Amino acid sequence: MPAGMIEVEWSRDMNSRERVRRAYDFTGPDRVPLEMRILMGTWHKYRDELKRIVERHSSDGGQGAAGPETGDYDVMPAGWSEGEEVADSWGCVWQNIHGGLKGRLKSSPIRDWHDLDRLKAPDPLEVGEFGPVDWAKTAAQVERDRGTDFVYGSGSRLFERMHFLRGYEPLLIDIAERNPGVWRLRDLIVDNNLRLIHRWLDLPVDCIGFGDDWGTQSALMIRPAAWREIFKPAYARMFEPIRKAGLHVHFHSDGYILDIIPDLIEIGLTGLNPQSLVNGLDPLAALCRGRICLRIDLDRQGILPFGSPADVKEHVREVILRLGSLEGGLIVAANIGPDVPLANIEAVYEAMDRYAPI
Repeated sequence: MPAGMIEVEWSRDMNSRERVRRAYDFTGPDRVPLEMRILMGTWHKYRDELKRIVERHSSDGGQGAAGPETGDYDVMPAGWSEGEEVADSWGCVWQNIHGGLKGRLKSSPIRDWHDLDRLKAPDPLEVGEFGPVDWAKTAAQVERDRGTDFVYGSGSRLFERMHFLRGYEPLLIDIAERNPGVWRLRDLIVDNNLRLIHRWLDLPVDCIGFGDDWGTQSALMIRPAAWREIFKPAYARMFEPIRKAGLHVHFHSDGYILDIIPDLIEIGLTGLNPQSLVNGLDPLAALCRGRICLRIDLDRQGILPFGSPADVKEHVREVILRLGSLEGGLIVAANIGPDVPLANIEAVYEAMDRYAPI
């Protein structure tokens, strides 16, 4: 609910689940939540030094925030080891050129649109992106996590899966030329994603998230009018059952995306994870503050890897000052790659300790 339209009930004894939920609901968290996403390559590089920093501080979840599940800094997920090639469940082949980071696309199965007739979509109830899915195990994990954490399910991706399958440049040309295959592929993926979404809706999650990088450094990858014609109705289809179920809808998108934020809000978006400085703090505030929860990405292009600890702390302060409010609506998200110095990682925690309490 937008700020200014709720009655805040204060509590100073919140766990991460309540803190993040209140940030989404604009009902007064005790502090701005911090979500740390620490990549496997970062753990592989810093190992116990990083573990000691993490153990000195607290956060409100995030992928890899507590370290590898196995405790082994050298064990990588499928496709994350240098030199490895792996095919995903759709038949796209990935090649890893930097261990500890996700690989890059090497080949796509739709070389021309006749290949779409032969494409078999994977069953999302049986397989994930790189292997089988154990829904009993997933359900048990959700039950464990929801006692303390705000729990996200996955609605997968749309545009990214389309260009993984067709190739990035060929797909953009197809969009510009209004090739009917674009609509066919879009609907195939949306139908597949909806099966996944409805499976997640059977579990007691708080939010279902999507991820599609739509921006370059300075503009949307396609014309906003084309986005509204082709993709907005597709996202609306996927968001609708989630909002009807009373859950939040979260969307991650790197790059400049200001042009489509109002459209995403219009079709039901309640949480957005954009890049901070690419879009600008003030423009993001103008579009989002008091309307949706911003899970704002600290600047991982410049400040986190190349700034000083003082720069990092000032950046965190500016983010909270420009985007935060007493009611909520802000989560600080730090994506920690192996190019971020240990001192800057600790600076994120220290800045949040100083500036996040409300």
